[in-house]
Amino acid sequence: MEALFSPLNDSNAFHYLPEHRKYIVKDLMGIEIFDPGQTVIRDNNIKVKAIAAGRQLEHFLANLINEDKDIFYLLVIEGNMANTWDRQYSSDNAYGYKTSYQRALVLYELWKTNGIDFRKYNVEVMICGSGFNGLGRHRREENNKRFSIQIIPKVSK
Repeated sequence: MEALFSPLNDSNAFHYLPEHRKYIVKDLMGIEIFDPGQTVIRDNNIKVKAIAAGRQLEHFLANLINEDKDIFYLLVIEGNMANTWDRQYSSDNAYGYKTSYQRALVLYELWKTNGIDFRKYNVEVMICGSGFNGLGRHRREENNKRFSIQIIPKVSK
C-alpha cells in the first residue's frame, strides 16, 4: 500500500506525518492562513499555494484510479486550529470544531471553484474539523494553523 502513496511522499507539495498517517501542505506550514477567529483565507498568495496543492492531489488521485478502477478512496480534508497563547479554549471547545470545519470547507470550495473535483475519481470527500484537538498536533501551538489530508482506501468485500 505504501508504494501507492510514494508520488505524494516524493511531491514538493505535501509533508507526510508518519506517526499520524496524514499529509499537510508544505507551502502552508507555519503560515497564518486565516486571521484569528476568521474563516476567510487571508490573501491570494495562500490561495495560489492551496490551489496548486489541490491540483497535485487531484492528479495523484486520478493516477490511482487509472491504476485500479475497482478501488475507491475516502479523502478527508481536516481543518486544524491553534489555541491562544494562554490556552483560552479547552481542547473540546465547540467553537474550535465549528471554525476548523468551516475552514476545511473554505479550502474545499476554493478547490471546487478552481475546477478541482475529486469526486469524479471514485473518491468520497469528507470535510471535518478537529478544532483545538486531534492527533498530530504540533508541539508549537501556532504551527497547528493548517489543513491536513488523509487518503484512505475503502475496503470492499
